[in-house]
Amino acid sequence: KENIFVTLVCTLSRVPLMIIGPPGCSKTLAVSIVNDNANGEESPSQFYRDLARIQPFHYQCSKTSTSNEVASLFSRANQRQMTVDRAKQQCLVFMDEAGLPEEERESLKVLHYLLEGHMSSCPN
Repeated sequence: KENIFVTLVCTLSRVPLMIIGPPGCSKTLAVSIVNDNANGEESPSQFYRDLARIQPFHYQCSKTSTSNEVASLFSRANQRQMTVDRAKQQCLVFMDEAGLPEEERESLKVLHYLLEGHMSSCPN
């Protein structure tokens, strides 16, 4: 339940979130539950109807992931967010299995730039 709550709160407030834990502790499930239910006015639950629709941008990390792929994902989400009303729709970048990319490739190093206020604080 905690993962679901914090995923929803962080997404709607545009606060970066990393859920870390061993396999099977419902990290991916929490994000899926939020994605499945946070459909704005079209949500089956009244609770979610009063919130923005969440539009996920999913990336499945692998050992061969590159910084260009990660940056491209964030760029697409940011471009989409700039075309919609933030009160009605909120983009969510979800990177599954972020521990898989090889450290030598530094494919996740781009996250420092992307998450340290450069993109997370964009208007709209």
